[in-house]
Amino acid sequence: MKLLSSQDWQAHAGKFIALWTDAQYAYALYQPAELVATPLVEGAYPALRHKGAVWFQRLAHDCHGHNAIGAADTRPAIEHFRSADGTAPWPEFASPGGEGVHQVAVGPIHAAIIEPGHFRFSLRGEEVLKLEARLGYSHKGTLALMRGKSPRLAARFAARISGDATVAHSIAFAHAAEAALGMTPPPRAVYLRAIMAELERLANHGSDIGAIAGDAGFSFLDARFALHREALCEAARVAFGHRLMMDMVIPGGVAGDMSSGGAAAILAALLALESELPGLTRVFEDYASLQDRVVGTGIVSPALAAA
Repeated sequence: MKLLSSQDWQAHAGKFIALWTDAQYAYALYQPAELVATPLVEGAYPALRHKGAVWFQRLAHDCHGHNAIGAADTRPAIEHFRSADGTAPWPEFASPGGEGVHQVAVGPIHAAIIEPGHFRFSLRGEEVLKLEARLGYSHKGTLALMRGKSPRLAARFAARISGDATVAHSIAFAHAAEAALGMTPPPRAVYLRAIMAELERLANHGSDIGAIAGDAGFSFLDARFALHREALCEAARVAFGHRLMMDMVIPGGVAGDMSSGGAAAILAALLALESELPGLTRVFEDYASLQDRVVGTGIVSPALAAA
């Protein structure tokens, strides 16, 4: 880690990744693996001008009370409810302006079992000109809850950051704990972690692909990919005792081995997906109405992202 003055902190160049604070310092991570810090002065530090730093600076204020001096955006990130009764004024969302621009509000309550979030779209026809997200409705203070815990107990908190990414979060925490403690997990544990991570990835990606088609009004693909997600989750249950494989990855290795029938269950789910995937792909490709809705959607060019 390199300790910088406030001037050097602001002038530091590089590909920005993340920013966070603790009781003494503000930290910024740049590629490739360059960590810099500057001391907090009365709970404040100079704001970074990197566009990606805005959200992190807002989180540092809401979570730790540390102010980014000179920040252009000082809106709360997660501390929305200012009144004792839990109410707050409806936030202002600036419109990009122009003729024919209107706003569409989505959330924070959604028609599914997912995390709450409010999204404000500024549209001109079907063109999305701007999107602002208001998150943090279910902020749990996980990092504060993990402090002072043993690595094994803290791993349970990491596993519950996001249910459908429990393996990914557990592996990330295990890697950090193992690096800090100088531990090397056994080779079989590394293999089992990889299997669990791939099962989780396939279940989530398949579900998301189906949901994209569902959002475009094509429920058949949504239903078929949901069926395959269910098969993958059931295979995970047979192999590892939990549909989401929660608490299976721990610092130092894994909590248990694969069951005797686990390999067969996983292979059966994979073969079923492999056999149907070409047909599902053709449905995506052959229906003009579906193609019209999804091809080109969600692509942000580098020039637009930098604007």
